[in-house]
Amino acid sequence: MSGPYFYTVEFDADKDDLNILTDWNINRHAPDMYKSGFQTTANYRCDRGVGPDFLNLYEVDTFDRWSSEAYTGAMARDPYTKQLMPLRKNVHQTLYRYVKPGGEELSETNALDADHVYMIWFDADSSGTHEWAANLIEEDARKFESQGMSGIRFMARTENRPGAKSGRPKYLALTEWTQAPPLEFNILNKRKSDFAGKLTSTSDHFGRRIFPWPNRKINW
Repeated sequence: MSGPYFYTVEFDADKDDLNILTDWNINRHAPDMYKSGFQTTANYRCDRGVGPDFLNLYEVDTFDRWSSEAYTGAMARDPYTKQLMPLRKNVHQTLYRYVKPGGEELSETNALDADHVYMIWFDADSSGTHEWAANLIEEDARKFESQGMSGIRFMARTENRPGAKSGRPKYLALTEWTQAPPLEFNILNKRKSDFAGKLTSTSDHFGRRIFPWPNRKINW
């Protein structure tokens, strides 16, 4: 099956374990993913204490990537996985397709490249409810374009990759930021009364990018 696909790996971990998991991801796993044909690999840490501790975002062109010789060979050569994977808690590995408000699939999209992200997971009982919610989310996000909000995309879950497990709901909305969102920005909190009774399984995440290095220059 051809993409584009959007794949997320998220989990919590103890502080010391999170540091070694991040080092492994940046210095071993991410290079392996790129060599295996993944188009985007980015690692985010939780910001503001909202959302999972660790979030990896991937974009890939085909579902068959996970069964390719390049991918399976790279995973087999990694000597650290068996030691590190048990350190993860509350793991969700979720595969999505990009969609329009209402759920119609998109055949292509620009590659993700955001220093910060704000994500909302939710379930909706119909395509009409998804379109209504997506339009509200986009309306609220667009008001912050002058403060760093640079893009918004919507995804819907699809058949998961082999061996992956996830308890996430069907839909995901992701806003991209060139800088940290202002403190007053929190769509899920703002729209709590609007979404009540219409959306279920809602949760959100503020993330700041650790890898690759942010586009905004780091001062040491």
